[in-house]
Amino acid sequence: MAELLSHCLSRMFQNIADSIEEAKNHLSALDGEIGDADHGVTMSIGFQAVKAELSKRNADAMAPEDLMNLVAMAFLNSIGASTGRCMRRGSAAPHKRLRARPTRRRKSRPR
Repeated sequence: MAELLSHCLSRMFQNIADSIEEAKNHLSALDGEIGDADHGVTMSIGFQAVKAELSKRNADAMAPEDLMNLVAMAFLNSIGASTGRCMRRGSAAPHKRLRARPTRRRKSRPR
């Protein structure tokens, strides 16, 4: 089950990285209406770093909580600033929950 979850998380982050890359100019234009027009570029840098880190590892073999931590740290280390810290915090909550969850054992049925 954990391998399937890690596989799904890895694919999700890779798909997000591809989508952000495609939309970075649009996201920056939207940000330009209220800010400094760098949001798309910043998100692209962060998610490309995530994608690069995932490509260096066998993500399917990682524990889901370790994968979430890897994603958070890759994003934070690539862009820093407030966005990096927000993404780190956003990834830390699931990381903590995944690490704290009890391992469920199936009850065997009486025969």
